[in-house]
Amino acid sequence: MEKKKAGTSLTVGSEQVCPICGKTYTVTSGSQKCCKECQKKQRNAKKKSDPQYVKEKYETLRIYVPKGQRDGIKAYAQSQGLSVNKLLLAALEEYRNNHE
Repeated sequence: MEKKKAGTSLTVGSEQVCPICGKTYTVTSGSQKCCKECQKKQRNAKKKSDPQYVKEKYETLRIYVPKGQRDGIKAYAQSQGLSVNKLLLAALEEYRNNHE
């Protein structure tokens, strides 16, 4: 209400100019400050700077699957509400627990 009284509020559905890239965009939320593309770039930049996502805390493991099975694995993980990474870690944990 304070923003509305001050005249600085944005109306949902109005056209605005993105302060970052200069493109026009349609406001979809009252708190929206820039276009969707710039929002995504800012979110990704925040993830990279967040200590949780720092590469120093993780190692990379590359796996190879038979041709044509990659999409099936991704779809199965999604159907279970997991990322492929979490699915593989859960499968390894279950294997360890059952095959000691």
